[in-house]
Amino acid sequence: MGHSCARLLNAKCVSTALSKSYKEESLRFTCQNGHNFFLSISKLRKTHNALISTNGESPSSILLANLDWCNKCTKFYAKVKTLASRLSLRVCGGLHSQRIELACLRSSHRFSIPYHKKLEQLGCLKCRSDDKELLREQMLREEELRAQELRNEQEKFFAEAKQLMDKELVNNCANAKLNSNHHSSLNCSCTSCLATKHLHANQASSSSCHNTAPFSGLEEQINRRASALAKAFLSSLNAAERQNDKLSFQKVFLALKLSETPSEMLLEGLKLMGDSEQTRSYFKKLAKLVHPDKNGHPLAHQSFQKLSDAT
Repeated sequence: MGHSCARLLNAKCVSTALSKSYKEESLRFTCQNGHNFFLSISKLRKTHNALISTNGESPSSILLANLDWCNKCTKFYAKVKTLASRLSLRVCGGLHSQRIELACLRSSHRFSIPYHKKLEQLGCLKCRSDDKELLREQMLREEELRAQELRNEQEKFFAEAKQLMDKELVNNCANAKLNSNHHSSLNCSCTSCLATKHLHANQASSSSCHNTAPFSGLEEQINRRASALAKAFLSSLNAAERQNDKLSFQKVFLALKLSETPSEMLLEGLKLMGDSEQTRSYFKKLAKLVHPDKNGHPLAHQSFQKLSDAT
């Protein structure tokens, strides 16, 4: 009888003779999950009769729930049912077998767990994976929105800074004019006046001028402006963006400097440098640094286009 019950439940009767357990004659069994337990002869007889009534078919879940069999499996199964109701899961069967079958109430996912599963990790792995994917997509969308807002703020900040700088230069010109034709004043410091004066000075100078740096005063002023704007732009970035190679100080500075440099100054510089392999190599390297694919500043495209038109 003991071996017959064990065979029907895929277990093993390990007793060779009757033994006393809780003052009753019992047999020792090992269930298919490795649990050892004793079953009294009276309980074993009830279990055997219930299993024989199935006529060789698999026992139903109701029959298994009323069997006197492995107490550890029964308690674990009850814990899973209690916890499953809190986690939107439904237990579909698996009592006194190797795995417990569950279904997710949120979706059509079905899965099973072994009897040694840690219950604090109980849950539908497919639903967890779907939730993680949805959360990742949501975070990407939020990150893109934050990046777009930051770009808009940077462009606005740069436009305001450029407007203030231009206004300051215009005020300097207005304060320096001595007559109605203020562009003739030697004290005028606006970009157009300085570019015109330097261009006229270079055209009127002798060949010794080729040994001096053209537009030196204007270039110094542009360098100061570009450096100040570059520092202000970089200070508005977050820590992650500062690590971006496209937003290094050198690249941001060059984009701003070329944006502030008059086209006449670029053309005159090209004429003075001459058409040589060294000149082409220099401007090729410069173009790489301000190319929009390599430079993350909003004015990179404008600066690259100006450089391309000049060369």
